[in-house]
Amino acid sequence: MNRILMSLALVIAMGGIACGDTADEAGANNGVANNGGNNGANNGDPVNNGDPVNNGDPVNNGANNGDPVNNGGNNGANNGDPVNNGDPGNNGDPVNNGDPGNNGDPVNNGDPGNNGANNGANNGANNGMGAMCAQIAEGPREGDLMPSVELPDCDGNMHNLQDLCGFNAGWIFEYAAWCPPCRRFAPGAEAIYQARKQRGLGAFFLVSNTESFGRPDAAYCSSVRDQFGLTMPVLYDADGRFNEALQAPDNDVNIVTREGGVIDWQAQYASGQVEQRLDAVLP
Repeated sequence: MNRILMSLALVIAMGGIACGDTADEAGANNGVANNGGNNGANNGDPVNNGDPVNNGDPVNNGANNGDPVNNGGNNGANNGDPVNNGDPGNNGDPVNNGDPGNNGDPVNNGDPGNNGANNGANNGANNGMGAMCAQIAEGPREGDLMPSVELPDCDGNMHNLQDLCGFNAGWIFEYAAWCPPCRRFAPGAEAIYQARKQRGLGAFFLVSNTESFGRPDAAYCSSVRDQFGLTMPVLYDADGRFNEALQAPDNDVNIVTREGGVIDWQAQYASGQVEQRLDAVLP
């Protein structure tokens, strides 16, 4: 009997040890030391899973995902950063895309230096203006380049005598209203011009004096233009600059130029020779 009781006590004692071990194991695996520690370290502990050092820390993942240093930084630098994509230096910068220097700059597209200038040169050249004059000295004599003299027309537009450089031949007739030979010749001037303008004739009808020997103004110029039905440009000389530059009298002077604005012929009281002189120069 005693042996049975002793064996029973031994079994109970061993069962208690086994239960204690289970408790220890539960504490070690389920308790803070093991499970809580691992869970904290891996799941909740900022060192591994929650720690910004790896997952949330801008140094590594945060740096790549949200930190402007790496990914966010690159994102800003390439997509939003004005330095690369958003920077006016490349896309929005007037220097390249928006800069008038290339697209809007009057230098290339709108500047009279290129497009506007070419337009002026071509459009003006059709009227004589802007064409290349002969590379010789200006002067009043035959063989000289027509002097550069600017005069207004009846509407106030300025013309340069060198505008005639762009034509096969140029013709200037100086009209003074007090001059009988001028009054006789003037009515036929338009017909001479119309008969030859298709061959490349450019012409100026220049009003130099009124009936009372005075200098004309725009209104007087217009009255002469209307009187003779002139379609060629009608200029007026209010201060004698034409006479000074050409060293010419102020009535009934005809000047014919050849291509390049070179004076081919100049004469006073010789209007009867004009057509012959023009035909000798025109093709």
